[in-house]
Amino acid sequence: MLANHLTRFTDATYADADKLRDHLADIRDQGFAVSRGELDPDVLGIAAPVRGEDGRIIAAISIATLSHRVPDQTIDQYVTPVLEAAKQLADQVQLRNIA
Repeated sequence: MLANHLTRFTDATYADADKLRDHLADIRDQGFAVSRGELDPDVLGIAAPVRGEDGRIIAAISIATLSHRVPDQTIDQYVTPVLEAAKQLADQVQLRNIA
């Protein structure tokens, strides 16, 4: 449950609960999150869930960089390796559970 009042850290922060819920739904649908300046105006973050055998999220992996170094049109070049790393971690966890 989200609070009615959310703290705004930057102009990009989702401070409206309904807009944040919509944004979180989009993140769930696409399977990763991109945050540009939501907490720090100069930082871009990309994150993906690591899922267990049952599909539940057991961890996450992320990268962060200076936002000006990653133009919007190149974000996919960074999303793909993050998603691949999350999948590799999930595979390793599942192999450990088998052994």
